[in-house]
Amino acid sequence: MAIDLTHNSPEILDMLNELLARTDDLSDAMAGVAAVLESAVEGAFADEADPETGTAWDALSAVTLGLRPHRAGGQLLQDTGRLAASITSDSGADFAQVGTNAIYAGTMQFGAARGAFGKSSRGTPLPWGDIPARPFMGISPDDESDILAILSDHLSGPLAP
Repeated sequence: MAIDLTHNSPEILDMLNELLARTDDLSDAMAGVAAVLESAVEGAFADEADPETGTAWDALSAVTLGLRPHRAGGQLLQDTGRLAASITSDSGADFAQVGTNAIYAGTMQFGAARGAFGKSSRGTPLPWGDIPARPFMGISPDDESDILAILSDHLSGPLAP
């Protein structure tokens, strides 16, 4: 299952369209954009906050801490480190992206209500409690400025036809 998050900044889109009018291959610019996207996700894990708004992630519930006391004091979304380690970026002639293959990433990004995924074989709700959204993908205004700077640098330099 794939989940797409799209950022449609008019300024970024205008610069991309201007670049596309000059060349068909934006590989160099897109590699820089992909690096910014990956850095934004890494920053979200380090800050334990939504990269777009800076809002801190909700703390673990008392129930979760009671069931898994080893999590107390640990970093959110990094119990095993698998999610953070699964983040990859990619880019090409006309795209830049960041993603993960962790099956539970969507639940962490968007949250889930108790029972949103049905019931277990024992009839208990899945998940057994509400999971708050802890967005780790997105870009901040600073990230957007960095992307605009990358695109502006490519616009000011010579481009192959």
